Amino acid sequence: MKNVLLNILYFFCVTISAQEYQSLDKGKVYEISIKEHFTYNDFEIKMASVGVDSRCPQEVTCIRTGEVDVDVEVYYLGKRILEQQLTFTPSGYMPNSGNLYNSEDLKITAFDLEPYPKATEVILKQDYKLKISIVDHKE
Repeated sequence: MKNVLLNILYFFCVTISAQEYQSLDKGKVYEISIKEHFTYNDFEIKMASVGVDSRCPQEVTCIRTGEVDVDVEVYYLGKRILEQQLTFTPSGYMPNSGNLYNSEDLKITAFDLEPYPKATEVILKQDYKLKISIVDHKE
C-alpha cells in the first residue's frame, strides 16, 4: 500500500512539473540584465538587484545547495505595481513563485537566472541575466 501511494504521489509531481514547463514553452523568452528596464507593451520590468549567489558551483560537491535572491520590479503605465524578491535554487525549485503578473490577457513569469556559478569563475553583478517568459493571449 505504501508503494502504491508513493507511485501516485510521484506521478502527480511529474505531471505538475510537465504542465509548468509546457506553459513556459508557449511564451516568448526574454533576458533582462541588472538595472536594465525591459518594456513590453505598457509594462516595464526591472531586475533591481542580485543578492549573494550561494548556489553550489558546478564541479563542486556541497553539503547545502544554496540559493540566490533577485529583486524584481514590475511597472504598468509608469506606476510600480509589484516589487518582489525571487529565490533561485540549483534544483530549479523556487520557494516563492516566479509569477510576476497574471491576467486574462497576459502572463509574465521569471524562471531562471544565469550564469550558473562555476568554481573557477567570479560572476560580476552586471553579468547576471534574468530569464522571463511572456505569454500574451491577445497575440
